[in-house]
Amino acid sequence: MFGSRCAYCEGEVDATSHLHVEHFRPQSRYPALAYEWDNLLLACGRCNSDHKRDSFRLLPHGRTPGEDVRSPCSRDDTDAATLIDPCREDPVPHFSFHNGRIIARTARGRRTRDACGLNREDLVDDRREVLRLFRDVIRGYQEAGRTGKRAYGQTLYACTEPDYRYFAMLNAELHTRGIDRAQLPR
Repeated sequence: MFGSRCAYCEGEVDATSHLHVEHFRPQSRYPALAYEWDNLLLACGRCNSDHKRDSFRLLPHGRTPGEDVRSPCSRDDTDAATLIDPCREDPVPHFSFHNGRIIARTARGRRTRDACGLNREDLVDDRREVLRLFRDVIRGYQEAGRTGKRAYGQTLYACTEPDYRYFAMLNAELHTRGIDRAQLPR
């Protein structure tokens, strides 16, 4: 589902940052969900171990679901999570981007950004570099003739696929530039 990208920061996970199987709802607080597929995410060590850990605040009216011995993997959506679930929710309404930094638009966006350390400097620097290169491709697309426009458009489309790192930021950049992704050549 995530390829080799972290579910939280969308960064490419490589040999220096090993993949972690992350429990969105921490198994220490939600033991019945420890093996539920929908609760497991791919995360980098920085987001999972250095930042999020067992963080999982609930809204004031939320509750920890009880154990169901007949169906231990059952899910209860009444816990009112304050973090954005990257498998179930589109983060775009909660975040915007400015020069590689995540700007929170909502309280849940702020809590997710802070809990997972999504504005750590190395990550912001990497996002900024990817954004710089992406803007070069946008410029080429806008300035190219008919033949070149197709090649640049295909690159823009590929970079905004879900398996590309920082694709949410890159899709936001396309939108900001007034480019309709659906109209790009594939």
